[in-house]
Formats: sequence, C-alpha cells, structure tokens
Amino acid sequence: MDEPRRLTGEELENFFKDFAKQAGILESKVSTLEDVVKLFEAKLPYKFAKAERFVKDDYPSAGEWFDKILNHRTLPLIREDIKEKLTNRLLDLVIATDAVVKVRGNDGIEKKIAVDVTANFSKEQEKVDKIRGISGPLSRPVNHSQNLPQVREALGIEKHIILVMNNMTNNLPSFEKLLAEIYAFANVQSKTQVLDLRQLSDDQKLDWKRDVEENPRRLWRQYSQGMTSKIPLERSIEVANRAIGRGFTRDVILKMLVLDPEYKRLVNQNKGDRLNADKYAGLVYTRAIDKLCLAQAANPMQQKINLEGLRCSEFVVRAVGKDNQKGERVFQVSNGWVFRQKGEDLTLDTRSDRGIILEFKNRSLKGILTSTDLERLKKCVSGLQQVMQEQKNTESNLDI
Repeated sequence: MDEPRRLTGEELENFFKDFAKQAGILESKVSTLEDVVKLFEAKLPYKFAKAERFVKDDYPSAGEWFDKILNHRTLPLIREDIKEKLTNRLLDLVIATDAVVKVRGNDGIEKKIAVDVTANFSKEQEKVDKIRGISGPLSRPVNHSQNLPQVREALGIEKHIILVMNNMTNNLPSFEKLLAEIYAFANVQSKTQVLDLRQLSDDQKLDWKRDVEENPRRLWRQYSQGMTSKIPLERSIEVANRAIGRGFTRDVILKMLVLDPEYKRLVNQNKGDRLNADKYAGLVYTRAIDKLCLAQAANPMQQKINLEGLRCSEFVVRAVGKDNQKGERVFQVSNGWVFRQKGEDLTLDTRSDRGIILEFKNRSLKGILTSTDLERLKKCVSGLQQVMQEQKNTESNLDI
C-alpha cells in the first residue's frame, strides 16, 4: 500500500477543482480581468491594493495593466490564459474564492457558490467574518471587508462556503461526499457556512490511488503536455511511455488512452464501435513497452530478437495456456519448453541446461533467444493461428 502524503495548499485546491470539473459543477469563468479590477478597486480598495503587491512576483506587469484598466486605456495584447489565471488569483486574495461551483437547488434555481479551500481550521472564524462582511472578535478595528457581500452579488455569486479538509491523501472526502455536502448547502437558507470535513467515516473517504492518481483524465492531461509530434501513433506511444515510466499498470494506461484524440476518432469513424479503437490502444501500449525495453538494453540487436520472442510467447500463452492455482497461465510444448505468465510478467523456460531463455518481469526484458529459437516460436504461432482459423471456419459452417 502506498504511503499517504501531505498535500500542499495548492494541491488541495487543485484536488477540489478537479473534483468539481469531473462532477460538471465547476464555473470555468467567473468574470473578466477588467470587470474584477474595476469592481475590487471600487468596493474593496484596501484588499485590492494588498493583493496587487502579492501578484507582482508572478505578474510583473500587473500594476501597469491595472492602471490601464482603471484609467480606461487599452490593454496590451495579453494571452487569455494569463488573464484568466490572474483573475482567479485576485478572486482568491481579495474575496477568499479558490473556485466557484454552479448547482441547481431543490427549488429548480441554479446557484453559484464561492468555495475557499483550506486545511487550516484555526483561522476559519476570522475568514467567516470576512466573507460575511462583518467585524468579528478576531477582525481588525477597521473593517475592510464590509462590502464583500456586495462584491459577491455583483459577480453573480449567491453563497460562500469555507471548505475545511485534511491535507493527507488517506483522509480526504470522497467525491460523493463532497457533492452531497455542496448540494445540501445549496438548499439551506444561509448564505455563508463553514463545512468541516476533517472527521470522516471510512465509507466517506476518497481512494486517492484509484480516484486521483489513476484517474484517466488527469493522467492524459499530465502526460500529454508538451507533445510536439503531429503523427498520432507517435504521440500516443510517447504519452503511454511516460505513464509506463511512472509505474502505472497496463489496465490504467489503456483507460487513459481512451482519452486519446486518435482513439476517439476511431470510435467516431466506426460509428461508436470500439473494437478498432481498443486494438489501437493495445498496439500503443505494446509499442511503448517495446520502446522502453530497447532503451534499457545493453545489446539492442539481441533485445529486438527478445521482443519478437516475447510477442510470440504472449500469443501462445493467450491461445492455449491453462490457468493454475497460483494465478499463472501455463503451457508446455512437446520439446519441453514451458511458457509461464502472471499478469504482465512472462518466462520461457527450456527445462534444460539453458534454463530460462526469456524473462519479462517488472517491465524489464532479459533474454538469450537465438535466431533458431525465434524461428521455432514463429512456427508455433503460425501453427496455432492455422488451427484457430480452421476451427473458426468449422464453426461458421456449422452455423450455416
């Protein structure tokens, strides 16, 4: 079992955003940079000025941009993703909003809810006072947040929640628990609330490995970043190769490849039939493993023979192997060779002085196959294919 780890504040926020995106409730764009700057300067000038100092490290030209906006001058050409990130940063710093979700209440009305994500419960009373726009016992004498409810309303946000979670990967709320709590808050009269999800029963907890680390969308997004190849197969193999290098299993990678644009194209081309797309994903995985094995090889020429032998051996075991009590699939040839496979691992044992001549274990391929060995394997595969085709033809004739 993987050791739990502590998430940073940014990772905890991204965890919630990923959940909201998967659930289809994340508001992708709350407002524009121009509207947010004007609104914050008019209603929360002290907090906006304080935020401006924080964002200058990541956005050195931010002060210049803000001045142009406030003085109704044309902004220079700024990439939209940069403007969006800066806007979201201001929302976080000025009105304690890490994300905005949009859900429909029992009354049928859609509600936007601002969410502040944190693992620090000690300051939550102060935060609640701020989002309510009041001077609580922990607030400063001067209330710089009194207009915050008006700002929220101007942005079309009806409610505001302080979401407190543990930041350990083994003690986070499941997506079902989060969704249920957000919908419950949407249906109460209160405009603001602290949602404390630090104490959870086992059935309310997230399976971090399954739901996050092995999530197909997250994996595809992470490992397809920076891909430059315009050839679909090359791009697919490189994405799979990256994921293999991080230790993900074949099943996880095949699920990730369902998000591959080429996989989707094949599904559409075949009017929803996934057979060819699944074959493509299988081919991608095999080629990625081959690439990894060749990269590890001290003798590339020998490794090419080993790879061909591995593919032949996999076919033999899949076609005629028998399952045993150890969870292995085994087949013995008349010459004494024994094929043994468990999961992805496979060995070919000659049961002679030569011993094991092919071993694929933990995605590492070793072998001393000769050209003669490979020819024997190919003849074995060819013979099996012929028998299988004859059986298929016989069955077809019987159907007629």
